[in-house]
Amino acid sequence: MRKVIEGGIYEEYNAFILAQAVFLSTLDYAHGLNEGGFGELFGVVQGQCINAMILSLTKIFDATDGHNRPRSIPEALRILTKRTREIELANDGAYVLSRYGIDPTLDKDAIIGAIAARMDWRRDRVNPALTDLRTVRDKYLAHRDRSVRREDLPARRLGEINAVAGVVEEFLGITGCAVRLYFGLRRM
Repeated sequence: MRKVIEGGIYEEYNAFILAQAVFLSTLDYAHGLNEGGFGELFGVVQGQCINAMILSLTKIFDATDGHNRPRSIPEALRILTKRTREIELANDGAYVLSRYGIDPTLDKDAIIGAIAARMDWRRDRVNPALTDLRTVRDKYLAHRDRSVRREDLPARRLGEINAVAGVVEEFLGITGCAVRLYFGLRRM
């Protein structure tokens, strides 16, 4: 479980945050960069940052199938559901679960079910944006389809990217409590 969350989701989320920070920094200094003749260069940097954000976020939501076990939210939820019996409950995480609308007094199966349901609900709310980001990833970034023009693909809007990132932040908030506090220090 730690490999999926810490070695996958958290690692990709950190890559997203780094790309986002560079992108926002170029926005903060755009006027000076443009005045100094560096606007075109930093326009390329901004485009690469957006591409990196898209790649990281879409990896975090890759589905689990029979052959592919990505380090993603769907895979983490699959493992949590499968290993519910191994969970040791503690009281420390009750506040965090309550904050996300999950009743900490439920039994372990119900807590995991509530986490999964919450994540499904959150993902469904950003699914149109996530679908657009996956299209850009699949048709333009990861597997460049020469027959597809960039302008024919969905626009990459920063607000949509941030909405998808908010789902990841919530998942890490909930499982940060659940994995560390509710599941004790056992290796998963």
